[in-house]
Amino acid sequence: MVLSSLEFWGYDVTDVYFFGHCKVLPGTSKTIEGLDFGDQCWNKTALENFCKGTLAKYTDKGTEIHFRHCYVGAAENQELFKNLAKWSGRTCTGVDGTVNMSSKEKKNADGTDKPDYEFMGNLMQTKPGEQPTIAWQRIIESWEGNRINPNQPY
Repeated sequence: MVLSSLEFWGYDVTDVYFFGHCKVLPGTSKTIEGLDFGDQCWNKTALENFCKGTLAKYTDKGTEIHFRHCYVGAAENQELFKNLAKWSGRTCTGVDGTVNMSSKEKKNADGTDKPDYEFMGNLMQTKPGEQPTIAWQRIIESWEGNRINPNQPY
């Protein structure tokens, strides 16, 4: 487990990112049945055990957990999203739409790195015991017309 190795070597883990697919319930378009971690799909019980065990043990309370699976932050998955924060005791983020991965490294106009994935929805955030809120809004509405927010966080 990489988290335990980082702790052993004295690194302060402030953010943990998970990338993967989600498995939606048959007959739904966004309701999550499980999240992929490598070649395994973890159901709610496995996710709870992981959050209460590994994440709670090897991360500090201030660590943020970022789920970059599709639909984790969607309204249909609000209970799961809030539970991920509750089980881990950590702030969690997730997208309410899909996450499109790119095979190419992306750069900002100034040459700094930017995410090699694109949120096709808003980035949601939830803290233990709190309701999810929008942390980053994909579409900026203005009197000039709507446009995509160019400042997507990681």
